Amino acid sequence: MPTFQHGERSLSYLDEGQGPPVVLLHSGGLSSRQWGKLVARLRTSFEPVTFGVLHDPLDAEGLADLARIDPDGTFFDDATGGQESWLTRFVSYWNGEGAWGALPEPSRENFRKVGRKLFQEVRSLLHDRTPASAYRALQMPTLLLHGTVSPHAAHRVCQRLAEALPRASRRPIEGAGHMGPISHPAAVNEAIAAHLDARAL
Repeated sequence: MPTFQHGERSLSYLDEGQGPPVVLLHSGGLSSRQWGKLVARLRTSFEPVTFGVLHDPLDAEGLADLARIDPDGTFFDDATGGQESWLTRFVSYWNGEGAWGALPEPSRENFRKVGRKLFQEVRSLLHDRTPASAYRALQMPTLLLHGTVSPHAAHRVCQRLAEALPRASRRPIEGAGHMGPISHPAAVNEAIAAHLDARAL
């Protein structure tokens, strides 16, 4: 797998197909396999987590829902971040109570392997304060996908971005949660492919 090097940091990536470039970033805790079926479909991205838009202007509904992830103030504890208790809370917030225990053991083990990295990514995202107005300069057509059963904070982020981005369209994926690319790949991939096809016309 090719690697892009920038200073001390490296980024592995796959470069497949031809035509206008499309960048697919996988979710934290997962790998490029998340987009395997979509890449295959595109040869012939889901619920943005830009939580800063909930702070400026203040979105009380979205922030109240987001606060559910840290009811006792320990979610950002550096000593336990990324460990089993943290992963349980994180996965349960996005996918419902009991979601961690419902995962197959191989999936839980994969999360454990990247738990510390995932904790650092989530901490960075939740401390982000980039306002919605910062996204108004982006002029490209943008598709905002979200699951209908995702946490309310995710819906509010999509709404804020839809209002800020000048060429945004918003599409819900019926019955999907935050893991829509995994649980509802056909609907998610078809929505992305249709968006890209329309841009190519």
